[in-house]
Amino acid sequence: MRSRALGVCLLPVLVIPFRDPETCSKMTRLAPLFGLLLALAACAAEAPDDGFTAGRVALEGEVITVQLSFTATFEDWKPLVDGGEEVVVRPIRLARFEVLGEGDLLLAAGVTNAAGAGGAVFEALGGEPLRVRVLALSGHRMSAVAVRSEDYAIHAVESAAVAAAPILDVGVHADAEGAGGAFNLLDDVAGALRILSERYGPVEGLDLVWTPGLAHPCGSCYMPWAHAILVGGSMADPDQWDDSVILHELGHWFEETLAATTNPGGPHDGSPTEPDQAWSEGFASFFGQALLGDPVYVDSFGDGTWSMDLERMGGAHAWGTVDGALAGAVSENLVSAVLWDLFDAGAPEPADTLTMDLLVLLDPAVAWLGAEVPLDTGFPGVDLADYLTGWLAVGNARWWSVAKIVLARDYPYPFHAPPVPAP
Repeated sequence: MRSRALGVCLLPVLVIPFRDPETCSKMTRLAPLFGLLLALAACAAEAPDDGFTAGRVALEGEVITVQLSFTATFEDWKPLVDGGEEVVVRPIRLARFEVLGEGDLLLAAGVTNAAGAGGAVFEALGGEPLRVRVLALSGHRMSAVAVRSEDYAIHAVESAAVAAAPILDVGVHADAEGAGGAFNLLDDVAGALRILSERYGPVEGLDLVWTPGLAHPCGSCYMPWAHAILVGGSMADPDQWDDSVILHELGHWFEETLAATTNPGGPHDGSPTEPDQAWSEGFASFFGQALLGDPVYVDSFGDGTWSMDLERMGGAHAWGTVDGALAGAVSENLVSAVLWDLFDAGAPEPADTLTMDLLVLLDPAVAWLGAEVPLDTGFPGVDLADYLTGWLAVGNARWWSVAKIVLARDYPYPFHAPPVPAP
C-alpha cells in the first residue's frame, strides 16, 4: 500500500555522536535552534488550512496507472433563413483539456483532436474521483483563442466524476443551455485562424467575451484596443449561434491585424456611405461568408431571423456610387457582392466567370493595403478602389475577369487606365 498525504510537513532529525569535545560544545549551543525548528514543524502540521491546500484531503490507497479516453461534443443551434433552427451536435476540436483529481489536483492535460477525442495516461489512487474539464481555449500552436465570461474567466465544461480505474472512457458534452454557445464561438474563430495561419504564419490571438443573457451596447463588435470581440448573449439577440455575425467581426480583426482599415465606425445598414466604411463592412461580411462557404448571411433574433444573399445582392444600393465618381458614397452591399463573385463558382451572372481561393483573394488586402505606404486610389482612405489597385500591384492574373465583375456592378474603377501597370 502507498499513500498520498496533502498538507502535512515532517521534519526528520539526525542524531550524530561527536567524540571531539569542542564540536560537541558547539552542537550543544545550537540545541535551542533545533528545538525551535521542531516546534515550527509541529505548528505547521497542526495549522489550519492556508488556502493553498483548500479542498485537499489526505487520501490513502493503491497508486494505479490510468489510461483514460474521452470524446467532447457541444450542441450547436444553427439559425435558418425561415426563422427556424437546426440543432447539431459537433465535436469540440483542438481545445485544451485537463484531467482533475481530488481537490482539483491536475493529473494530466492535453488537446483534443479534430474529432473531439482526447486521452491521457497518468497515475492516480484507485477509486479516486476523476473529472475531465475541456476549456474554451484553443490548443493550436499558431494561434490563441479564448472564450471568456464577463469576469474574464474561461468557459469550460466538465464530465461527471468517475472512480479511477485502469481503463476509463468518459463523455464530455456542452449543451445549448450551458457552455454550448462558448464552444460554438471557439469553433468558428479558432477554425478560421487555423486557415489563416497556413498562409500567414502565427497570427495574433484574441478573446471572445460572452455571457449568457448579457447584451452589449454595440450588440456584437470587435474592440481593437482590447484584441477582443464582444458577443451579445441576450435572449432578444443571441449572437453566440450566429456564425455570420461572429465571423463578420473576425473580418474586422483581420483588417486591424493583417491588413489595414480607416473605417470611422458607426451604424451601417447597406445605405450608401463613406467608401472606407462601405469597404470595411462589406469586406467583413464577405470574409465571414467565404469562410462558411455560404453566400447567405443570417442573423437571428428572439422573434426571427434577418438574412441577405451575397450571390443575389439586389436593390438600388448594390449598384455604382451615388454620383458616379470613384470617391463617391457607395454601399457595403456592392462591396460584398463584388468580392463574393470573385470567390464563388461563377453562376448565375453572365459576367461572373471567375473562381478564386479565399486566401488568394486576401493577399491584396495583406500585401497591398497592409503595406507601409500603399498608393491611395480615389477616396482618401482604405476602400474598394485601393483593393483593386492592390490586385493589380501584387501581380494577380486574370485582371480582365475581375474587371468584368466590377464593371457589371457599375463601379467606376479605371481599368482602362489603372494607377499601376496591369500584370
